[in-house]
This record gives sequence, C-alpha cells and structure tokens, in this order.
Amino acid sequence: DLSDVLALQGEIARAVAGQVRIELTPDEQAALEPSRTVDPQAYDAYLRGRKLQGPINLVRVWGPQAIEQFERAVELDPSFAEGWAWLARARHTLGGGGFDLRLRSEFLKAREAAERALEIDDRLGAAHAALGAVRLSYDWDFPGARRAFERAVQLSPSDPNGLSGYAWYLLLVEGNVEEALEHSERLLRVAPLDVHWRAHRL
Repeated sequence: DLSDVLALQGEIARAVAGQVRIELTPDEQAALEPSRTVDPQAYDAYLRGRKLQGPINLVRVWGPQAIEQFERAVELDPSFAEGWAWLARARHTLGGGGFDLRLRSEFLKAREAAERALEIDDRLGAAHAALGAVRLSYDWDFPGARRAFERAVQLSPSDPNGLSGYAWYLLLVEGNVEEALEHSERLLRVAPLDVHWRAHRL
C-alpha cells in the first residue's frame, strides 16, 4: 500500500540502524514511528518537486516548477508535513536567491508553510530548518533562528539544510567561526558527493 510509504521508510531506517548497531536517540526513534500515511499522488508530486530543485543561482528557473509540485502535494494531502516543509524551503530559496524584491513575499509564504508543517509534525527536522532560514534571513529573529536550527540538527543530524543553515547562522550572527566550521565539515561528511552542498562549505 503506497499510502504507507512513510511508515516503510521508518521501518527500513530502524532495520538499518539495528544492523549497523547504531543507538537511536528517543527523538530519532519517535521520528521513525509509523504515525501517518500519505496520499500516493501527493507523494509523487513531492518527489517531482524534490527532483526539480537545483542550484540557488538558477532558482528563477526551477523554483516556480518545484513550488507548483509541492503545492499540488499539499493540496492533495493537507496533512503531508514533508510536503509543507519542502514547499517552505523552495519558497525561501526563491525569495532570497531570486534577486528580485518583488519575490520578497515568498518569505512570508515560506514561513506559513513551515509553521503548517510543524503544526502537523513538530519532530520534522526539515520544517525546523526551513523556519530557521526564514527567521534568520527575513524576520531577523536571531534567537528564534538559533532555536529552530538547533532543533533541526537535533532531530535530523544528517540533513544538509539544517547543518548549512546552522553553520551560516553561527558564522554571520554569533561570529562563532570554530563551531560554524565544525557544522560545515559535518555537512561534507553527510553529503560528500553533492556539488550543491560542497559549494555551501564555509
């Protein structure tokens, strides 16, 4: 049943962790619980949106198309938290990387999408990372950005978005070069072959 794809992902992750004898934290265990289903068509649109995403300097090209797919995903399944989180991420990237002041409204829509994702599932690291990005670059809510990025990294320590966002926050806001570089190095370890994330290295 494709509607159980999220539960299946959790089962696979738990099985892999067991085979390599990784100790999961309580947060990680809770995140892998099969707590929800997803409309298969919504999941397909979500994957199409993820596939469309590209480098930030080309966001004016891929951004609207990816956003269209993520919007379709959450329209088909309004309770699909991952769809909302990635919609927030795409809108934030378009707002900041589109180099057009007329796109500033994308930040507000990104915040709304991230908050919607967290209303559905507050254990979703991608949603915390997206909210942290909005708080940092648009709201200038630096304490709020730090809390969001810390929570993102705590919940999803291998998510490049959370690691990159937290590294840039530490560097730009706190001037904490040492810790920022530490998170940047972790970013390369979790995505060693990804050219996009290598470009984000501090």
